[in-house]
Amino acid sequence: MSILAQIGTKVGTEIKTLDIRMSSAETAIVNLGGQQPPPTSLTINPVSWTNLTEINLSGEKLVNVEFSNVSSQYVADSTLTSGGSGANPVKIIVLTSVNLGGTAFTVGSILDGVGGGGEGTLQRMEDPNDPRDYPYTTENQNTGTWDWVNMSDRGTTWEYAKEQTYPTNWSIDSGTLDQAKLTDGIIKGDGGAVTIKQMFSQSIPFGTTLVFKATRTDLETGNVRFNAIRASDGVVMSANIGVNPSDGFEPYTTTTAISGVQLNTLDSLREVSSVSVFQGVVSGGSVQVNGNGGIEKIAGAGGFNAGGSSTNFIEGNSNGYVQFQWGSASKSLQIGLTYLDDDYGNIEPFRLVINDNGSVFTNGNNTFSGSTGWASQGDFFRIRHFASDNTIRFQKREEIFDAQNVSLGFDYVTFHTHSELTNGNNLYVDTSLFHVGSRLNDVLLAR
Repeated sequence: MSILAQIGTKVGTEIKTLDIRMSSAETAIVNLGGQQPPPTSLTINPVSWTNLTEINLSGEKLVNVEFSNVSSQYVADSTLTSGGSGANPVKIIVLTSVNLGGTAFTVGSILDGVGGGGEGTLQRMEDPNDPRDYPYTTENQNTGTWDWVNMSDRGTTWEYAKEQTYPTNWSIDSGTLDQAKLTDGIIKGDGGAVTIKQMFSQSIPFGTTLVFKATRTDLETGNVRFNAIRASDGVVMSANIGVNPSDGFEPYTTTTAISGVQLNTLDSLREVSSVSVFQGVVSGGSVQVNGNGGIEKIAGAGGFNAGGSSTNFIEGNSNGYVQFQWGSASKSLQIGLTYLDDDYGNIEPFRLVINDNGSVFTNGNNTFSGSTGWASQGDFFRIRHFASDNTIRFQKREEIFDAQNVSLGFDYVTFHTHSELTNGNNLYVDTSLFHVGSRLNDVLLAR
């Protein structure tokens, strides 16, 4: 056998020993900027990140969340004292059903007030749709849909009313909106707290974890409050979902099916410029995206509570991989291929953990799970999908030697194969960063 043939045999044996199991179409894929270009069957691009601040699993439950669209309604106003005149009637709102000239007007009906009588002890209510012209005269005062009612019934069966704008799709439960603030898209009470509510297009089931958010424009430190509206009977529940301006959100798990939400400013000085209700989770830290797909945790408490997921993906029945560099020694992180990004700590099913001490853990019991210092800052890894057998293999960039300990260069060596096979769904890159300073460099997706 020739020397070249002998070398080839030894090299082949060594590669098998190192478990480099690549399809023939992928053999030439090497490290970043490697010796050969990737095969034409795959393209490599930096990972494009999303879900950096929150993960919304359901879409927004509310509409008109920035209060930019407004409508108008009449509301009771006990400060008004004028009885109006035939030429200039005032508006009157019905508080309990009244009957005028044989016509019943239900609660909330708006009538015209066209003059007091009986030395201020009576008020003439007029149907605003009555065809008679104003002003009325002694000749026509006994015709049409109108009546004299006692001033003593004011505040009980009727009240003077004023026109007030309110955010469309919302209703006012209590208090009065500051109309000047509303023109700027801000919910603020006028003379006290104000409460508004909105019903969902569909009820939300029991046991659903929701995030309630409120953006403030005031400098107050106190909370505003959300309350859930029970679907079975429309009762506002005392859930007391307080949202503090320091973080602006509060998670809440429904204890029964709910059909809507109520927002209470709790104080006349508190101002809300937008709200949000969605099924999901908010990040417990801040991350920033760096060049070439890099991502780093820059603020927040220690914990697997911040990260991001990719918008680009490996198609479910295709070959591909995510490649990255561990960019920060002594900083723990998780990265993996997932079907769905549902929170900031769960990187499943195909997760790789790099601990701050350099040990590496995957789903199985393998040599490297307790091997301190096995990974070092600057090491490159791949998490690869092989469509031929639906396996996920975890690889590390290593220097490869032949049987005579001669370096053959660098390539990616499989150190663990996941016990679970892929199911044909698309595979997204997902990350969770534990420490401030946890960083992944050059996160690339080949597909």
